[in-house]
Amino acid sequence: EQSTNNKSNQADINIYPNPAKDWITIEYEIRKDGLVNIKIVDESGNVIRSLINEEMEKGQYELEVNISELKNKNYFLIVNDVEGLSSKKVIKLE
Repeated sequence: EQSTNNKSNQADINIYPNPAKDWITIEYEIRKDGLVNIKIVDESGNVIRSLINEEMEKGQYELEVNISELKNKNYFLIVNDVEGLSSKKVIKLE
């Protein structure tokens, strides 16, 4: 069964704490070697911050990000790799 929304092709993303005030830790898995782009966007799709844009080997990764200067609203973390695009909501608190 072919599906463009097939979860098995999407990167696993875990963000904690979420909601968060100052720092978030992002755990993610890259399933195939290749170019990886990770960014934070607002609800309108505007890129707020580009975190990673480089060739990466498959494996588990962890990234700490300071979000203290972001406005208090909802954002999305976008992970784009050779397997496709995955996103997860990030809630910023005061």
